[in-house]
Amino acid sequence: FSSPGCPGELQAKLEVVAAAVGKVGLGVAIACFIALLVKWCVENKGFPIKQINNNGPVQVLMPHPLGAASGVSC
Repeated sequence: FSSPGCPGELQAKLEVVAAAVGKVGLGVAIACFIALLVKWCVENKGFPIKQINNNGPVQVLMPHPLGAASGVSC
């Protein structure tokens, strides 16, 4: 048995497996993001900067240029 301060053999193996799972998960997340970005670019015939804020998830993060999101009307 190991002492409480030192990790055992099983703990060391689990740390290696956990690191590998994390790296694979990050790789899959990056691949999914790139695939969805390519799909979006194909559907919109390029990378239309003006359409990024039209009915998309970025609309919540980007304020409207005229302040309509804050309730100010022209």
